Amino acid sequence: MRLPQNRGFGGALKTGLKGADKPHVFYTDSDLQFDLEEIAGLLEAIDEAPVVIGYRVDRQDHRMRKVNAWAWGRLQWALFGLDVRDIDCGFKLFRREVLQSMPMHSDGAFISTEILLRARAAGHRIREVPVHHYPRKAGAPTGANLRVIGKAFRELWELRRELRSR
Repeated sequence: MRLPQNRGFGGALKTGLKGADKPHVFYTDSDLQFDLEEIAGLLEAIDEAPVVIGYRVDRQDHRMRKVNAWAWGRLQWALFGLDVRDIDCGFKLFRREVLQSMPMHSDGAFISTEILLRARAAGHRIREVPVHHYPRKAGAPTGANLRVIGKAFRELWELRRELRSR
């Protein structure tokens, strides 16, 4: 799939997930921090739960990135009760029907949280599987960019308002 303009991580991810036409939909980051052969562990668990997410074993990121990820995860737990080990791990597998009717609004880094929250709200079980994590071989992290952070918080509050109004 090709987008005519850069729509950010969330916009690109939504386009790919919504355009998928196979029974299972997998995505991973392109920075080569995961071993694609570990998808086997996610596939083994897909019959138990329609959403299978990896969590990074021995995470190979800088200390501050790990601290930020921990704080972000605790915030998601406090605001939404979403208790998963690694919300933003870029190694996830879904049954396609989970994604088909799901609204997705985030165009930024909050998309991972939004998908998990909406899947859970629809009654889908989420299973976690350990995956190995390796030092980045390509690309540059953008998670500490203030615009990325600000957008994630705006999208978080918008979804929180939406879910509370139901």
